[in-house]
Amino acid sequence: GQAVAFNVTFRRAKGYPIDLYYLMDLSYSMVDDLINVKKLGGDLLRALNDITESGRIGFGSFVDKTVLPFVNTHPEKLRNPCPNKEKECQPPFAFRHVLKLTDNSKQFETEVGKQLISGNLDAPEGGLDAMMQVAA
Repeated sequence: GQAVAFNVTFRRAKGYPIDLYYLMDLSYSMVDDLINVKKLGGDLLRALNDITESGRIGFGSFVDKTVLPFVNTHPEKLRNPCPNKEKECQPPFAFRHVLKLTDNSKQFETEVGKQLISGNLDAPEGGLDAMMQVAA
C-alpha cells in the first residue's frame, strides 16, 4: 500500500512508421478549418517525414446523419444546406473515405482541395459514427 516513484526511459525506434488518417468535419461551422487544412495539407506529411522515413497520410470526412435531428430534411436544404443561399454547399452525408493512406503529399493536397463544406443542424453530432467507420 506504499507509493513508489520510478523513472522510465525509452527511445523511439528509428524509422518507425507513422500513419495519420485525417478525419475532417465538413459541417458549415468548420469552414475556416477546411480552408486551413487545404493550405497546410501537404505540410502535415512533410512534418511526419521529419520524424520518420515511413510516414503516410489519409483523409476522410463527415457531416452528419442525413435524418432529423441531425440535418434539416427539407428537400431544398438537403440539396444546399448552407445558411447563406449565395454560397453553395454539398449535400450532407454521414461519412466518406476520400483518400487511403499514401506517402504522396501532392495527392493528399489535391484530394483535400476538392472538398466542399456542407451543413447540419449542429446540435447532435455524427462524428463518433465517422470515427467508427475509419476504424473498421
